[in-house]
Amino acid sequence: LFRDTGEVIASAGVSLECRYPQSGWVEQHPEEIWSSQQQTITEVLAKAGMTMADVETCVRLRLPIITVVFNDCSLSLIQMAQARRGLADVGVRYGKINFGMAAEALGAWGRRVASLDELGAAVAEGRGTGRPVVIDVPVDPAEYRMHSAPPTVT
Repeated sequence: LFRDTGEVIASAGVSLECRYPQSGWVEQHPEEIWSSQQQTITEVLAKAGMTMADVETCVRLRLPIITVVFNDCSLSLIQMAQARRGLADVGVRYGKINFGMAAEALGAWGRRVASLDELGAAVAEGRGTGRPVVIDVPVDPAEYRMHSAPPTVT
């Protein structure tokens, strides 16, 4: 974790087991990667004395950043990578979170939309607020995976 000057505020790390199934290959288990990331984030924030309240800083500074969350209630890219490796579907799904409402709870401007027209209107409205904006767009996980699949070679 760094200050804007580049000074290190805190650091943390968790070792991961590496597997070498064949020459030139290195594998790590997705559950171990996920767990190590959670442990590292928790440790570095604790060392720096930070909490989720620091997210409020963006709101207080009125940084007019617009974020669109294509929300399929999962971490689909990780889920697809797990499936390609024949691994269990673990740690990649979450509940029906409305990220627009979560942003509003922190003082940002947030909306959930259901169509491209609503998305365009929400971006226009949010742009005029002078606040951070989070727009939640629920998407069908099957559609996301279909359009994100690597092309097939014929």
